[in-house]
Parts: sequence; C-alpha cells; structure tokens
Amino acid sequence: MEKYVIAIGGNALAEWESSLDNISEALFSLSKKAQILITHGNGPQAGELSIHEKKSLALITKETQDTIGLRIKNSIEKVFHSKGESVHVDILHTEVLVDRKDKAFSNPSKPVGKFYKSNVFLRHKGYQFKKFEEGFRRIVPSPIPKKLLDGNGITVRLSMGNIVIAGGGGGIPIVYEAGRKRFADCIVDKDYTTAVLADFINADKMVILTNVNGVYISLGKNKALKRIMDITKAEEYMASGEFGEGSMYPKVKSCVEFVKKRKGRMAAIGSISRAKDTIDMKGCTVIKN
Repeated sequence: MEKYVIAIGGNALAEWESSLDNISEALFSLSKKAQILITHGNGPQAGELSIHEKKSLALITKETQDTIGLRIKNSIEKVFHSKGESVHVDILHTEVLVDRKDKAFSNPSKPVGKFYKSNVFLRHKGYQFKKFEEGFRRIVPSPIPKKLLDGNGITVRLSMGNIVIAGGGGGIPIVYEAGRKRFADCIVDKDYTTAVLADFINADKMVILTNVNGVYISLGKNKALKRIMDITKAEEYMASGEFGEGSMYPKVKSCVEFVKKRKGRMAAIGSISRAKDTIDMKGCTVIKN
C-alpha cells in the first residue's frame, strides 16, 4: 500500500467548508489504496490569534493544531459517514526541533495574519512587517525544521489504517537550551515540515494543496503553469530567484528535497479546489527525478 503525505495550505483554507469538502471527497477515494498523513498550515489563523493573545507563537501553533485539525477531522468523518463507511482520524500534537542560531530568527520572512491597508497598526504593536501587493502583513521568523521529535505515534496509527493529521502549522517549534526543551517564538513553514514527515514515514508521494493551480514560471511579461519539473530544473529556478521566499519557494524546495532522497518518488503542487486532480497528479505541477 502506498503512503501519501498531503499538505493543506493555511491561506487555501480561507473558504473552510468548500475547501474541506473537496479534500475529504478526494481522501475517500485515496483511502482505498493508500495510507494517508495530512499536514496543514496556520499562517493566517496564527497571525490573527497572536494579535489578540500574548502567547508564544509555539503555543499558538499548538492551539491551531487542535482547532484546524478538528475541522479537517470533522469534514473527513462527515464525508465517509455520508457514504456509509467509518473512518478513524487521529490528530497528533507534533514537535519539531529548530536551531536557535538559524538566520531566520534575525531575518523574519514568513507572512502571517491578515493584510492591512496601512502599516500603522503593525508598527504600533511593535511587529515587523512587509509590504505586499495586497497590503501590509506581519512577518515572523521561520526556521528550518531539523527533525521530528515525536513521530512514533504517527507510524503506529498509520499502520492501523487510520488517517493521521500531524505537523499542523509546521509543528510546535522547540529549541534545546542548557539541555532543556523550550518553546521557540516562531512559526515553522508547514511545507518544510511536510517533507520531514514524508521522509520519516518513507512516503511514496507528497502533495501540497494551495490556492493556485501549481507552479508558474515567468516567460517575458507572462507567467505559464509548469506541468512537469525534474529536480534539476526546479533547483535552477530556485537559484535564479523565480519563487517568492514566503510563498512558492518553500513548496518547491520541500518537494525537491522529498523527491531527491529516493528514486521513484513524486510530488505535486496544485489547487485545493481541485484536490482530487492534484492528488492524482493531474492539472497541477508534478516534480519528479
């Protein structure tokens, strides 16, 4: 039986009900032939929570692992039950190790929360921010996850035939200081954690569901959807600065890192509104070696 890891983008979950219905329908079909591990982002949700709650981003990530995970779980159960079938869905708190010396802590790049027309509010709060086409948005440190700290429960539950939701929000970021575990005030990019999880369970395929149809490449003044990319070409595009650091770059990089570690692996990046096609690696961008 194949193993799939499917990442659901936090921005792509803006329309909860329709997005999750699309995914759950696709998962119903996939569950007949594969073990399924789901990860999800939390950038918009964690960003909003952090405005109102004076907590470490690590603790907010732990909260969103529960709240977003539960919404995904409920949607999957609803679809399976509507088809007369039962399903076991496990939500697992997941910790990832990050390095306190990671340059991301001094160079925040991950956008979180909503867009603001002015930077006044963000400046007043003392937040770092960046101007995007849609407006101003808070940016936070996003270090690379070094390893999974508690993955045994994932493999056990997958082997039982359960659908597992883990690594939510990129995982709860942990650093070791003076030999003790401590929360790190950052948000790990869920795409990088997805690749760590996929490698940990020795997955065959990795799928990233987002709010665009795939990876677009600049061709003069126009952009074109790239249907197939081998890892060499993908690395050339990354090196040339083709992709945005806080958006498509981590998606492509995580797919490349996953695919290059074992022959025969494939990864896809595609639209959450066409979840089944993307999972089937149709009408999206497929990265392979």
